Order: sequence, then structure tokens, then C-alpha cells
Amino acid sequence: MNREVSIDLKRVNTTCLSLGSNSQYYHMLVFCIAVVYGAFFSLLPLDLFTDRDNYLNYTENSLLIFQRYQGWGLIPLLANEPLWLLVNAGLANWFPPEVVLRFIIFLPATLVAWMVLLRHPKQFLWLLFFLLFPAVLKNHVIHLRQGLAVAVFLIGWFTKKPSLRLVIIATTPFIHASFLFILGILVLSRSMTYVRLGPDLRTGIITSLSVGMGLVFAWLVSLVGARQGEYNDFSITQGSGLGFFFWLIIFCIWLLQGRNFLRKYAFESGIIILYLGTYWLLNVTARIFESGLLLVLLASLNLTGWRRQAFLAAFMALFAMQWLIRLGKPSFGFG
Repeated sequence: MNREVSIDLKRVNTTCLSLGSNSQYYHMLVFCIAVVYGAFFSLLPLDLFTDRDNYLNYTENSLLIFQRYQGWGLIPLLANEPLWLLVNAGLANWFPPEVVLRFIIFLPATLVAWMVLLRHPKQFLWLLFFLLFPAVLKNHVIHLRQGLAVAVFLIGWFTKKPSLRLVIIATTPFIHASFLFILGILVLSRSMTYVRLGPDLRTGIITSLSVGMGLVFAWLVSLVGARQGEYNDFSITQGSGLGFFFWLIIFCIWLLQGRNFLRKYAFESGIIILYLGTYWLLNVTARIFESGLLLVLLASLNLTGWRRQAFLAAFMALFAMQWLIRLGKPSFGFG
């Protein structure tokens, strides 16, 4: 009898292992889903979404644009996302513009889906919802430069070798400028955690710096000669406030989870604080926040008890609301 029970337990354990993150079958499933995810977006008509003419222009003229910024000096060159330009220029040597653009959509979307779905195998369904969240999905539809930077950042973030992780992450501001602020929050949060500052003091410092950054952002952009200064006035946001109040509620839930959670996810909480601190000051604050959004969502899955349930309920309410608003719009609001 004991032997039969032992055999049954082994079978149960074998079944559980087959569904785990180290399972060959799970990796195959994730790979297939990631490829389908990337292929779906890359195969959509190129003229269906906004700003595609601009991206096609990059595939054709990136080398000329790079040389123009290079003529302005080193700082303007670095401030205008030179790696993005070089990626386009390099691919354009081998492929026509349409193929380059589809590749730039396919590869980042596939990599992001692959890395996200491997994080919490037991939360597979929630991870799929995260990938279909409009603020995440649009990085592979209309914000293609940011989508590439997010993929590179996640590769670095989940790389186990510290030196390689640092090098990869450090390249992201040269693909999309929003990562300059994400990296700033990363360095600041790690420094404050290292010297053991409490979460209340960390929150106050990051909030103060965020407000200050919001007040001088336009001046900084013009100072370094970044391209964003040519077509953005960086005026105070005219948003509805929904995003602000939603993430304020989520941050309050994080606070109620306790000091250990805030210490472990100091960087992710810093991203939320940056968003809240600049929401009413910058019209580009959402774009900056979206660069770190996936890490914030992944961290939120580690909430416990009623706090986890509250987060998931709030997320699904926002998820449903955003998609319902988009249902009646051309190209689901991405056109």
C-alpha cells in the first residue's frame, strides 16, 4: 500500500514539474505564443496605424539623420537615440524598408512576450492579460522605437551576469530617451536602498526630484538639443486624471503590503512615484511610465492576501474600460 502511494506521489510530482517554468513543454508553449504574438503585429497592414510613414522614413534615411546629428556634436548625437538610427541603417543595408519595419515590430514583440511569460508560470493567464493591456501592446503597434528599447531593457534586466546586465541596460536611452529617466530611478533607488533609507524617505526624495524634473524638463531638452524639443511644448498635461488616481491607488496598496515589499521592489515603486510626481506637470509622463510598466505589473503579482486581489480587480477594471473605449474606434484607437 505504501509503495502504491509512493508511486502515485511520484506521478503527481512529475506532472507538476511538466508544467513548471523549467519544463521543456512550457518553454515550447511560451515560444509558440511569443512568435504568434510578434507575428500578428508585424503582419498587420503597415498603413493601418499612426506614425508609420515616419518609421518608414527612418528605415530609408537613418544614416543621413545620424550624420546630421553627428555634425551637431557629441551631446546632441547621444541625446537623439543614435542606436535606434544605427539599427535602422544597418538593417536597411540588407532589406527593403517594409521588411525592416516588420522586423522591428516582430522581434521586440516576440522577445517581450517570451520574457514576460517565463516570469511567473503559475500566473500564466494574468501574464497574457498584461501583454494585451493597451499601454503595453501599443509599444508594438505605434510606439515602435519604445518597443525595441523595452525589449532590450528586459533582456538586460533578466540577464544573470551583472556586468553584462549593466552594459545592456545602459544602451536603452540611446534607443528611446525615456529610459534615461528609468535608469535615473534605477540608480537612485538602488543607492537609497544600499544606504538603508526607509520607504517614506525614499518616497519623499523621489517625489521631490520628480516634481523638480517636471518643472525643468523643457529646458533640459532644449539644452541638449534632443529632437523632442522640435515638436513638443511639454505643457502641463490635460489628462483626465484616471491614470493618476488608478496608480495612486495601486501605490497605496503597495504601501499596505509593508516595508519588506517596498524595499524589494524599490525600483518599481520609484517608477510609480515618478509617474505620479510628474503627471500634472508633463504631457510625456505616460510615455516614460510605459517604459517600466511591465516590471511594475510583474512586481504587483507578488502582492499577497487581499492586496493582491485588490490589485487584480483594479487592473481588470482598467483593462476592460480601456478596451471598451477602443472598440468603436478605427484600428482600436491606434490609427
